[in-house]
Amino acid sequence: MKKLGWLLFCALVSSGLAVESSVTIAGTIPGTLSLPNNASGKLPAVLLLHGFASQKDEVGDMYKSLAAKLVAQGIASLRIDFQGSGDSKIPFEQMTFTNQVSDAQAAFDYLKGRPEVDAARLGLLGFSMGGGVAIKLAANAANPVKSLALWSSTSSRSLADIEVGSRATAEKEGVVDVDLGFTKIKLGKAFYNSIQNQNLEADIGKFRGNTMLVYGTALSTRQFPKFQPGQHVQAFAQRGLPENQGQNSRLVQRGVRTTVMTGR
Repeated sequence: MKKLGWLLFCALVSSGLAVESSVTIAGTIPGTLSLPNNASGKLPAVLLLHGFASQKDEVGDMYKSLAAKLVAQGIASLRIDFQGSGDSKIPFEQMTFTNQVSDAQAAFDYLKGRPEVDAARLGLLGFSMGGGVAIKLAANAANPVKSLALWSSTSSRSLADIEVGSRATAEKEGVVDVDLGFTKIKLGKAFYNSIQNQNLEADIGKFRGNTMLVYGTALSTRQFPKFQPGQHVQAFAQRGLPENQGQNSRLVQRGVRTTVMTGR
C-alpha cells in the first residue's frame, strides 16, 4: 500500500495534476499542503489528522495516498505532524490531547486562510486519536466545518482505556514508558490529565454537519482489552439523532446526514 500510494502521488505530480509543498504552521507544526495544479476558482479542502504516535503521512502512507486521490478530484488537503510526532521537534512526552487540539486548530485556521481555499467548503478527517481531535474542532461553532469523517476514531471510552495500568506510574514518576506494539513511547503526567473527563460523544452531538463514521469490526483489542468496536461505533452513532436505527444505518435529520460504515 505504501509503494502504491507513493507511485500514485508521483504520477500525479509528474503529470502536473498536483503541487505538494512543506509548510510550517505557527512556527512549530510541520505540515504538507497538497493542491491541484492549475485549478480555477477556490478549492474545497480537507484537514487530515493522524492517529496516536503516528505521523502526517500515516501508516502505509495512507494519508499521502488519500491526498493524491483528493487532488485528482480537485480537493486540496493539509496533513500535519502533532507535537512529538513525525518531523516535530517537540519531545513526545510533552504531547497532550489538549495541545493536539491546539495544533489542529492552528492548522485549520491556516488552511481556511489560504488564498486557494474556499473557507465555506472545509472538511475534517481524523484517524484514531486524530478522530477525537477532529471532533473537538467540529464541536466548536466558530469553525466553519462542513463535513466530518472519523476513521476508527477514539471515543471517551477508549481514551479512558489508555489510562489503565499506566497512569499511576506517570502520576508517581512524571513520565511512563508505554509499548504500543508498533512503537514504544513516553507519556507524561500532563497527557493523562488532558484526557480526563473528555466527553467526545457529547461533543460530536454539537456538530450538525454531514458526518461519516468508518470502523472495522475485527479490530485487535490486545492493547486495549476493554475496547469493543460495536459499542464504540454506537456511542457516536447514537449522538442524539432520534432516527438512529442501528450500527449500519444512515441517519438523516434536518438536512444533516450521518453515515455509519463498518467492515471486517
